[in-house]
Amino acid sequence: MLVKLDLDTLQQRRKNARLVFLFKIVRGMVPAIDSVNYLTPITNKRKIIPKSRPNSESSNIVEKFCINHSNCFKTKNPKNQQYKNSFFVKTIHDWNALDNIAVCANTVESFKSALTGRD
Repeated sequence: MLVKLDLDTLQQRRKNARLVFLFKIVRGMVPAIDSVNYLTPITNKRKIIPKSRPNSESSNIVEKFCINHSNCFKTKNPKNQQYKNSFFVKTIHDWNALDNIAVCANTVESFKSALTGRD
C-alpha cells in the first residue's frame, strides 16, 4: 500500500519531521528555542564520510562523526539509552549526514523536497 500511494515508511516520515524541526531551529523560525543554547557548530571543516553498503546494517564508529557539509554540529556522547534517543542527540546525527543541497535550502518547502528527493 505504501508503494501504491507513494508514501515513505513511518520511520522515514518521523525522521524527516525531526529534521524539518531542526532546520526551523537553525534558521531561527522557532522563537522558543534558541539554537545557541543547544547547537554547537563544528569548526573543523574536514569532510568525514563513512562508507556504507546498501541493505546492510553496520555499527561503524565513523558514522557518529559524519561531516558532509559546512553547517554540522557537535554531537554529545550519550551515557544512557534515554539520552541517546533524545531529540537533539538523535537529530544532529541525522543532520550531519545530510548533503549540502538540503542544508543550504532557503525555505522549509525546499528543504522538505530535498529530503524526500521529490519535486
